[in-house]
Formats: sequence, C-alpha cells, structure tokens
Amino acid sequence: MKRILVCGLPRSGSTWISKVLSFNSFVKYLHEPDNERQNLLSFVYKSNLPRFPHLIASDNSPKYKTLFQKAYEGYYMQPYGKISNIIRDLFGLTVDELEQRIKENNELEAHEQTAGIREYLINITIQIASYSKKILSFQSKNYDVILLKSVHCQLALEFLMTHIAIDKVLVIFRHPASIVASHLRMDNNDIWRPFLSQNRLLHETLADFESDIQKLGTPLEKAGAKIGAVYYVLENQKEKLGFDVTMYESLCRDKISGFKQLYQQLDLQWNKQVEDYIRELDTSGEGYSVKRIAERQINKWQEELSKEQIKAIKRGYQIFSPDLEYEF
Repeated sequence: MKRILVCGLPRSGSTWISKVLSFNSFVKYLHEPDNERQNLLSFVYKSNLPRFPHLIASDNSPKYKTLFQKAYEGYYMQPYGKISNIIRDLFGLTVDELEQRIKENNELEAHEQTAGIREYLINITIQIASYSKKILSFQSKNYDVILLKSVHCQLALEFLMTHIAIDKVLVIFRHPASIVASHLRMDNNDIWRPFLSQNRLLHETLADFESDIQKLGTPLEKAGAKIGAVYYVLENQKEKLGFDVTMYESLCRDKISGFKQLYQQLDLQWNKQVEDYIRELDTSGEGYSVKRIAERQINKWQEELSKEQIKAIKRGYQIFSPDLEYEF
C-alpha cells in the first residue's frame, strides 16, 4: 500500500489540495492525525511536543513516530467521529482544555509530563478505541493509497522521512500574506504561536538570523518571519529529502492541468470524475469549506490587508531571503 504525506502551513490550501488528490475510490484520506485540537491520537502520542515540533533524523521521539505509524496502519480515528465524541463527552475534554495543553507544550522543549489518573484513563481509552478502529479496518474496503495530511509537521519532515516508510511527500507553498490574511479571517491561532522559540531551531538552525528575529516587534512581523523560517528550512532540505513541491497560487490559476500534473507526480490515477470534482468545488464557500473560486484566492490578501499590515508581514518574511521571492 502506497503512503503519501501532504503538508503545508495552516491556511495554505492543504485541505482543498488533499481532498482533490484523494478523490478516488482507491485512496483513503487521513485528516491531520497530529492536530491536538482535533485528533485524539495526538492526546496520547504528541503530549510532550510543541504544536510545530522541530525534529531531525538523529532525534529520539518514539511517540511522534508512533503517531504517524499508527495513522498509516489503520488506527486512525476520525477527529469528530462517533467514537472520538464519546471519549470527549465521557471525560469532559473541551476545546479550551486542549488549547491550554497546546500552549503549555509550546512554552517548553520536548519533555515528559507526569500524568494524573484522569489523563492516564483518557490515554488508555483512546488507545483501546484506536485498536478497535484497527480491527474494523480489516473488515472495510481495501485501499491502494493512504494519503495523510498535516499542517504541523513541516519542521519534522527530516525525522518523519527517515524513520517512517513514506513513498511520496508533497509540500505546499503559499504566499505569506495570503496565509496571514486567512488566519485573520478565520480567527486561527496557529500563525501566532511561538514555535520559533524552540532552542535548537532558534539557536542552531536559524542561528544566522537570531538577532534579526529577536528585533521583531509586532505580531504581523513575527508571523511573516515564521513563514519565512519554515520556507527557509524546507528549501534547505528539499534536495536532501527529495520531496515534491507545489505552489498554491499555480493550482488556483490553472486547476485542471495543475492537479493533473500532481496526480502524475504522485503516481495517482487521474479520471474524469476528478476533473468534475475540481469544477464542482470552484464555487463560493464559507469557513473551512473546500469550495472556493480558486482564481480569486490568488490576490485576495491584497483586498483584506492594509498596506501597513502587508509591509509588516514582508519585513518578517524577508529576514531569511528565501528563494521564494514573493511579490508584496
């Protein structure tokens, strides 16, 4: 069975792209198993890591490895499926509590947490539930491809591609101002999280830029810098890791031929139904809907952001002088 990993920063269009790539009866789509706010597997296997963990090949992070392995192997639980909702209700797991856990993990380096009785019981219950999903998966349809999508693993790609058997990895890039504008529109917290403060990331990987990062003052400057830093890390790893790359704006500009090329890159089977589905999605949508008039997304940020906001994002992004020289 072929394994594909699709990843891009939050609000990079990754769900839209993944839904199109998995619109085949032989492809199973797994939505963000490493998203602590949504998927309970992360409650167990990502409890000692930040939201955007920075991991390299030599790191020892067995839980993070297990999280992705279990998702690919059939232990995946739908984020808001019946079983997940029962566990949330049973233990009173609220969004506010999950958000607080994320904040606490973001403030610390990888660490071992001391679990209380309630957390121990939640962990055991989630693991039992995931095993039941594995058992049921034997009775369900067989798939040729498992496509897993993540918006939080970009800084851990080296680790994942070293320790887990993944056949194809696709990384999505989107204009920094477009990503920030979408976060503001959707009131999404992820771009404001302090993930650049991880010790090795800041003091080693980004050491040449540390003083410039420390001088940034506004949230928008810091948001631009976070996107620039992630793109800088990915650009430096691309040749070594050999992952595929796609530009969100290019897909929006020429949907059919763009997705057809992606299907070829990922060795997926293109058909008329996929083409019809792309056209079906090309209509106005709200919130987290994958429906969108794609071509309008390219420069939408110019309508939503002020000139001062755009300048602030640019100041942060251009610290890293990434090869992706977006026009602002």
